Amino acid sequence: MELLRNSLLLGWLAPLLRRAGEAARRSLAGTLLLRLMAWVGRLCEHSLIHHLFLSESRTESLWRQSRTYKVLDAIANCVPRALHALYARFPDTMEESHFVLLLRGLGRLAPYLFCLTVLALLSVHHSVWNNLYSLILSFASLVLLWLRNIRRGGEGLLRLDVLGPWPLLFLFISLASAFWSLSMQLSSRFVYFSITCALLVIVCVSGMKNEKQFRLLTLTLALGMIVACVYGFYQVFVVGIPASSSFTDLELNANMPGRVYSFFDNPNAFANVLVFFTPVMLSMGIHLRERSLKAVFFLAFLLALACMVMTYSRGAWLSFALGLLVMLMAARPRLIPLCLILVFIALPLLPSTILNRFFTTFTGADSSINSRTYIYTAVYEMICNHPLTGLGLGTSVVKETAVYGGYYHAHFPYVHAHSIYMEIWVESGIFALGAFLLTLFTALKKGVRSARDRAASPVLRGAALGSVSSHNSA
Repeated sequence: MELLRNSLLLGWLAPLLRRAGEAARRSLAGTLLLRLMAWVGRLCEHSLIHHLFLSESRTESLWRQSRTYKVLDAIANCVPRALHALYARFPDTMEESHFVLLLRGLGRLAPYLFCLTVLALLSVHHSVWNNLYSLILSFASLVLLWLRNIRRGGEGLLRLDVLGPWPLLFLFISLASAFWSLSMQLSSRFVYFSITCALLVIVCVSGMKNEKQFRLLTLTLALGMIVACVYGFYQVFVVGIPASSSFTDLELNANMPGRVYSFFDNPNAFANVLVFFTPVMLSMGIHLRERSLKAVFFLAFLLALACMVMTYSRGAWLSFALGLLVMLMAARPRLIPLCLILVFIALPLLPSTILNRFFTTFTGADSSINSRTYIYTAVYEMICNHPLTGLGLGTSVVKETAVYGGYYHAHFPYVHAHSIYMEIWVESGIFALGAFLLTLFTALKKGVRSARDRAASPVLRGAALGSVSSHNSA
């Protein structure tokens, strides 16, 4: 870096760039752009949405004081509290026990096992991965977290107070919908999926105690994304991916190559993973000070961005763009006009296959778009017939009802609702959808407030900002 600063080329370029910047700012277009940026910044800062997300909320304090929370907290933490009570009753015996020392040592591994689980979910091919492994690893992480409470009370408790009421309500309604399902047999396996996801969220919220452990988690995410993306590049440039009519209208996109899917067997599923974690990678790369870590996060971001393009997932592209817009609104709203101008300038520079894939969305002739009409119509009719309770947990019971119940009339195979909001409603009912929306809103509000919290470190503020942007992918 020092050599670069002292180079003759940079010595000539730096004054030229400064003069060009000053000339641009003094020009009519530059002046108008600066005024527009300042106006947008003031508009966002004083908007109702901005006030809504930064205002104080009484929900968390009321939740901690409620009897429901106290009962759930007593049930969820009965095991770690019993372990600590046993240690407090016989401290001398426990201190001398090699077995107890072993258990305490294992308890310190809880964050590392959780990170290993996340890494495996991102970087192991689905053909050799069983969802039972995810359940076992997530439960093992929970047990190790409990063991942290043996000596130091509070270290291994599940933080239901931090989690809040809405995720727990959503989990309860989702699991309950498996019992009033039109087919309990079809819904039963999705109970295990829901439990696995709940365990992962609870262990993450309760187990990450400090910034060091949080950095480890985000670094694990970066490494997992790098592995998945490198395998995606291997698929494209070494193995080759043939274009498939299952994922693309080959008549309208005749020159488009096969869509990359990495370990996930579906390009849209891979794109959803990328769009969810990519803003976090960008934000961590910007806010970290260590150059080696910055390089890892920026590498993960660039590889993920390239793979996101090669998935040819229009929904992912739109979600990523909206996510960046949300990030700018939370951090630097005045830059929104400049970024929009840069996007319009960059559009003609994109490859023809990407532009064609994007513009076929609006032609009305794309079969993959047209199939959504049949899907949404079928889901809407099923929701109208079961608005309160839904059909039952899981996509299988919805698929069976749509196809054999006379709701779906297209020749395209029915898979799911192609909308997470409609899918939740048709599976578990309107109350589950309400709990999910409140969960999203609460998480976004916490993220915005954390990103604006000057008492927090820049890394945590940046991570909160990236997480706010990632929530847009839902």
